[in-house]
Amino acid sequence: MKDTFSKVDCIIISRAMSPKICLFPLAQFMRMALKRSNVIWDFDDEIFVSKEITNTEKRILIELSDSIVVISNYLKNLLPERVHNKVILLPTTDGDLQKFNLDILNNERKKKFDKTVELLWLATAYSMPHLEKIGNILEESAKKVKLELNKDLILNVVCNKPFLLKTKYLKINNIFWTRDVAIKSICNAHIGIMPLVNTKLSLGKGGFKIIQYMAAGLPAIASNIGFNNEVIIDGKTGRLVNDEIDMHSWSNAIMEVASDWRVFYTFSLNSLKAWEKNFSFKANLNEWKNIIH
Repeated sequence: MKDTFSKVDCIIISRAMSPKICLFPLAQFMRMALKRSNVIWDFDDEIFVSKEITNTEKRILIELSDSIVVISNYLKNLLPERVHNKVILLPTTDGDLQKFNLDILNNERKKKFDKTVELLWLATAYSMPHLEKIGNILEESAKKVKLELNKDLILNVVCNKPFLLKTKYLKINNIFWTRDVAIKSICNAHIGIMPLVNTKLSLGKGGFKIIQYMAAGLPAIASNIGFNNEVIIDGKTGRLVNDEIDMHSWSNAIMEVASDWRVFYTFSLNSLKAWEKNFSFKANLNEWKNIIH
């Protein structure tokens, strides 16, 4: 209501202004406010299938947004073609992970590498089904790593919900998520993982966790689904696995990294370089400044 009666230079709407509900009076106020300002609508997930946004608000934002920021062509194509000229492709990134010295991180990682290989899954409880999809193959991978390399495979689950799986070889550390803990875990791990169940929601994901991994020079292994295949350069920064066809591709990818420090190190250097080229916080910030002005 305040913005309706006092003009605002710029309004940025992250995902939805009024998630789940947009009754008649609110919709009218929303229209009045947005007509008077430069409006930027930014969303980085499939918020239409998830019903995170109402059809009423969707129509209002499509009509009145001056710019629409999305992470991928998949999300762009969910919008009417008549507004594609307003769409700006801009992947999400993380400024808190640009301050580390990769040589120092990898020196610490190398100290553990002869005895343990640490996987990291970083997400919210909502995403737990994606991890559950590969639980058994991670146990098989841990057995292979132990018997063939004499190393322990550790899975660090940084989440607001524990991952419960009975295992013999895979060691699972459930760590309650905080921002600082997540950053520390990325710096300490050897491989970041991002499995996905093949759904419409997954196709709309922006690979944000992979991008976080890359910022700290952490190689990633991820399902070859959606935007993941635009974030990871397969065989250079990590591995894309076609787990819809063969779940054992997870085990093969883990063994490739776990068996040779030189493979890890090459992936690590390439990951950071790819982040600096394609997902850097500085470039992202400059783009946002241009959009706002």
